[in-house]
Amino acid sequence: MALLAALGEGQSDTRLAFGCETADLDGLTAAAALLDTPEVQSRIKAGMGEGLAYGAACQAALDAEGEPGALLKTPNNLLGIAYLRAIRRLGVDITALPVMRRGVDHDSQTPIEGYASATHLRGLLHAPSSDVPWPYMPSVAAEIFQRELAQGRGPASLEQLEATVLTLLRLRKPPEGGYLDDSEGLSIRIAAVAARVGSLCELLEQAKTKRYHLSRIRRLILVMCLGLRPAHRPQIPPYLRVLAANQTGMALLRGAAKTASLPILSRPGGVKHLGPAAEEIMAKEAAVTDLMALCFEGPARIGGGEWRTVPYVVGEEGAVRGRIYKDWMT
Repeated sequence: MALLAALGEGQSDTRLAFGCETADLDGLTAAAALLDTPEVQSRIKAGMGEGLAYGAACQAALDAEGEPGALLKTPNNLLGIAYLRAIRRLGVDITALPVMRRGVDHDSQTPIEGYASATHLRGLLHAPSSDVPWPYMPSVAAEIFQRELAQGRGPASLEQLEATVLTLLRLRKPPEGGYLDDSEGLSIRIAAVAARVGSLCELLEQAKTKRYHLSRIRRLILVMCLGLRPAHRPQIPPYLRVLAANQTGMALLRGAAKTASLPILSRPGGVKHLGPAAEEIMAKEAAVTDLMALCFEGPARIGGGEWRTVPYVVGEEGAVRGRIYKDWMT
């Protein structure tokens, strides 16, 4: 949200579309406002102190206020409410557009009427069988997936990094200031378990608790492997990174070059002109890419990919790479 706001005033009719299980913008907005009140925040903290997961604690806190906490039972609603809270906190002119989820529930393992969850599609990719995910994808997306897989760039999973992860968790020392998103000594628990188990499966099984789900454990494992500190997620990012653009996006970038409150980075090497803090963030971005590359095969495993990647541009004549820098700067 801060990145959108940093583009500057008047650059676009900024809208944020997000999927949700309940496309009730008024209800989601009311829940977002309540969650930011001191009373509800105090109840959330108390609920988590009693062992509730964050989502369950938020739900219980709203129920205690006499409001329908059921809105927070589903993951997409919970994420959508987080977006609405960020819009309120930043005070930015961004219109929220909730999009009703159709077909199957989040994490569903059973396709329904041509719809399949991302969890089910990932399962098909990681464990190839007679079933394939392509019928459940737009044809363009399926073609891209098949091309990338044929070139060894995927699928990627934490399990493919088992030896690397266990090595890093055993050898890496906690950074000064602690890890990003760590709480209540969870990283200490993970490091202690990693020192005595021989597989990632054992690590996840022994590290999880009633309060911390496997998704939280997995995220913190990656944070620890990469040595991420709270400073690596500043409230105000050091730059706006251009990843891809079409003709409309390039027109927006030309205007934002004059109004943006943050420098716009279209080529990785340009970060050297933005100061040490920006360079450190970019170095961590590169480290994430290099870690993921270890899941790939052949030339795709080579490191340094983040420093060689230029924005993907869709022009009138089709998709090209590397042209965006001169086009939007003119």
